Amino acid sequence: PKEHWLPEWKGKFSDKDPPVVILRLNLYGHPKASLYWENFCKCGVFNCGFEKVIGWECLYKHKKKGLLLSIYVDDLKLGGIKENINPMWKELNKYLKLDPPVKLENNVYLGMRQSPCKIPQGVIDEKRKIFKELTKHTNPEMEIKENDKNIQGYQYDLIGNINDSLTKYCSLAGIKESDIPVCPTPCMDDHQLKPEEFEIEGQLKKESAKLVMGVMWPARLTRPDIMWTSNDLARNITKWTVAHDKRLLRLMGYLKGTRDYAQYAFVGDLPHECKLMHFIDASFAGDIRNSKSTSGGILYLVGPNTFAPLGHMVKKQNAVSHSSTEAEVISLDTNMR
Repeated sequence: PKEHWLPEWKGKFSDKDPPVVILRLNLYGHPKASLYWENFCKCGVFNCGFEKVIGWECLYKHKKKGLLLSIYVDDLKLGGIKENINPMWKELNKYLKLDPPVKLENNVYLGMRQSPCKIPQGVIDEKRKIFKELTKHTNPEMEIKENDKNIQGYQYDLIGNINDSLTKYCSLAGIKESDIPVCPTPCMDDHQLKPEEFEIEGQLKKESAKLVMGVMWPARLTRPDIMWTSNDLARNITKWTVAHDKRLLRLMGYLKGTRDYAQYAFVGDLPHECKLMHFIDASFAGDIRNSKSTSGGILYLVGPNTFAPLGHMVKKQNAVSHSSTEAEVISLDTNMR
């Protein structure tokens, strides 16, 4: 197709006389395609002065330019000091031949839309109170400068994915969305289910992977409230039971009533004026089948005028804890790693 022609072909060929080239290596379907692309991409990124961020796959930093680069296959996201962003895109384009960059605001990256929004003053004041409480114990001499004018709010949503998940569930389960009861929470505790329901094969076993994978993406990015249920269902795709049918229906009922939920953040400080705040907790012996607990945590970037979620996790613990304190220590270790 003409839109995929190399720049040097333009002017040399026409639609009536298109170029014909020898295909040296077809990467589509090749078992090492991802490795070839990763090595090629990494080489170009390193040539531009980036270095890997230890512990974060596909994340690179440029100390001199004050930039961070995230790469997910062939989707790139660049952020940092504003005046250095466009020159760096031009530099990267020398090695990777990228499409023209677009602003992230009001655009979609990995299915997630980022949009500027107005943050209610009450929310800003509440988060400032948390930051002040933190600095009172860690840096009591720190001068806190409040400045509402510099604050920019952002909304991150995967509402389209949630709607798609509901539509797919109705199609595969053979029901209408009106048949799904709205639920106030996404979870069902084990004690709400009968023991025999964990033994009988569920009706949606064959379709479970399609349904669960659809909600895992928003759970990972913008919906920590459904992370526990999504994880539990994903762990049991190969041993799906009636209990998981019920849990999935409960999750769909919750998503039906909260489909417009989005994640919010606001930023109004320079990086050196901010701190990391990590909230960590654990359940205790929540799984009645094996008495194992669950670790949970969410990481924020906070400042006098900043409160932005950076990531969250929910993970079932491998060991059986003998007290809630032990479960929380394990959760602390897991989150810090």
